Amino acid sequence: MPAHRATPSEVLPLKERAHRPTDSTASAADIPPDPHVSPFADPRAAPLNPFADPSPSDLPRAPERAARPRAPTLSFSTGGTGHFAPFSDDREPDQEGLGQGHMKSPLSPGAAKELPPRSPVRPRRGKGGYWDMDGTATRQRRRRLLIYGGVALLLAVIVATVVGVFVSRASRSHSSGPGPLPGTVGAVSFENPSDPSTYVLDGALQNSFYGLDYVPYGAYAPDCQITQNNVTEDIVLLSQLTTRLRLYSAECEQDRMVLEAIRLTGVELIVYLALNLTGNNTGFYEQASEVANSLLTYGTKNVAGVVVGDQFIATYLAAHNTSDPNSQAGQTAAAYVSSEVSSMRATITALNLSAPVAVGTADGGNMFTPVLLQELDFAMASVMPWRNGVPLGSAAQWTTTFFKDYALSTSQATASNPAMYIGETGWPSTLPLSAPESQYPTVSPAALQTFLDSFVCPSNQNGTGYFWYEAFDEAWRQETYGGVEGGWGLFTSA
Repeated sequence: MPAHRATPSEVLPLKERAHRPTDSTASAADIPPDPHVSPFADPRAAPLNPFADPSPSDLPRAPERAARPRAPTLSFSTGGTGHFAPFSDDREPDQEGLGQGHMKSPLSPGAAKELPPRSPVRPRRGKGGYWDMDGTATRQRRRRLLIYGGVALLLAVIVATVVGVFVSRASRSHSSGPGPLPGTVGAVSFENPSDPSTYVLDGALQNSFYGLDYVPYGAYAPDCQITQNNVTEDIVLLSQLTTRLRLYSAECEQDRMVLEAIRLTGVELIVYLALNLTGNNTGFYEQASEVANSLLTYGTKNVAGVVVGDQFIATYLAAHNTSDPNSQAGQTAAAYVSSEVSSMRATITALNLSAPVAVGTADGGNMFTPVLLQELDFAMASVMPWRNGVPLGSAAQWTTTFFKDYALSTSQATASNPAMYIGETGWPSTLPLSAPESQYPTVSPAALQTFLDSFVCPSNQNGTGYFWYEAFDEAWRQETYGGVEGGWGLFTSA
């Protein structure tokens, strides 16, 4: 995607595709006149029917030759039945019995009446090579052929339809058996894998979390091994645990795939889309464009907001050897985040969506200042007891207290009072392969269950908005950061 270079506060431009219609019509003046004119057509009637039979008087006659006698013409009398008999007896009709209904012989003398000339345009052959005067036999044969052909065509259509129905039913029967989506680990079963809305609920799962942090498998640039079926399977699984998801980035089109999975399955989920901030404006604008396109495509029904950045201020302060958000480094980082939030908000406004979309950021629980919060619609605070060395037995209470004393109190003291959530909290459960269990005595599924029981239920009861970190283990974090960083998921990533 080409980079858009602009100031951070500029409204992000949307690319429009102009489709210029092509006028392929031609005027009547461009159509040449038909050069073929029937030699037998009446010039005055040509515009109506250029192929009409001419009147007998208009037919050309061959010039007579004086040295050659005229051949006798076929004749018949005007009375009687008018029966055409070219092989009639050449005798003269008698006065009594034959009457006037018989043709004179072609070789017999006497008065004869010439046959009116036939149009040479549409001659019809009769028996014995003579001109058929009424065409009855030909019309009957043509009618029979049309009937036979129509019957044969109808039978062919019926046979093809019957065969097609059986083949279609066999194909549906073969492909509609229960099973997982193609290319997935099979964590979710579908009555018909070709229809993601036919998922089968897992009786062991309950909708018990306020929200979950979700990173799709393979959604890491530049490899981008993410697939739609994997995301769809994840969405069905996670929708049985929560009604809210929070993403971390728009890389690899993960935002679009998540919204598409919700559309395909029909699950009840709202999502916080996200942009990762690294200080690289090119990457930010690419992700902002991706989010804007997703909003235009899927609308706002399943979008709760857009998170601009994740712990950008905390990372920036650590790089400058400080932890004070009110320091010069803290103010610089906060100003950058604020400008990118404003830029994203302006971009969303320019989309003219059917409903507003909230824009905020996520950072460490004690990184927010009133100056920054007044620019946000919401904020998400990371509160991680294990990383702060808090014992398992007091982890839940410490999390609640820390959130209220730092993040929530600062937000409530801000004039705009933006919504404040716990954006991350959790407990690791998977040990790194190379680490002994004694090095991490409280890292286990049992410890995870203890923190779940002591934090989730009370938070649900007191109305604390939180997002559990995280849905799936992330092996890449183990490779990048070491320790237990790859094992925070409720589910493994295998």
